[in-house]
Amino acid sequence: GDTAFFAESTGGAIDCEALTPDASLGGELAVSDGALDITVDVGIETAELCYRFAGEAMVHYATVQLASYALSGPLARTFAVAGLAETVTFTGVGVKAGDQVKWVNASVSSCDGLPFAHAGTLPADESVRTAAYQTVRDGGATPFTFTAGLADLHLCYRFARPAAAGGGFEAWVLVPEITATAAAVSGPAYSLGVVGLTKVITLSAAERACGTGGAVR
Repeated sequence: GDTAFFAESTGGAIDCEALTPDASLGGELAVSDGALDITVDVGIETAELCYRFAGEAMVHYATVQLASYALSGPLARTFAVAGLAETVTFTGVGVKAGDQVKWVNASVSSCDGLPFAHAGTLPADESVRTAAYQTVRDGGATPFTFTAGLADLHLCYRFARPAAAGGGFEAWVLVPEITATAAAVSGPAYSLGVVGLTKVITLSAAERACGTGGAVR
């Protein structure tokens, strides 16, 4: 049967016969009913098709192209204070204005359901399952305002498809290596101090940048 693989674009002709198919771009695959079932392990701006009809030489088709999007940052944990806007800048292959992001509790294993408490957008044509996502802006910058505190959050990201690929969006992808903390103080609700006496107030919080309590004289 026919086989095919994708090779990174060189801006010119590719000698497909001389190439070893790159496993990170799916390797050489059997064509089944005109379709390739491909899984790509790296982000790449442009790859081009090498195709072999059964029993024939491998031919380069420069106009049949593949792009693979991949998120690579931020690498450092995002620290945000509930109630204050925090801008997170995302990087990677294919990151662009119009992509969508949301944060979920680190205890969940998928991007299904609601995000953790942060302000966002719910278009009329979307179900509540994708409520409160944020839209990526130019340069990957994305503002978030959390409405509650949680120590450990993981990112969910979905790439917008270009018009050439039919528009719309790819599926949500959970990116557990990109993390955030939403900090908030939740208590104690009431403390009493006496003038001249030291009172230690132990604060309850999802996360504190430093210290474990405060003293009032």
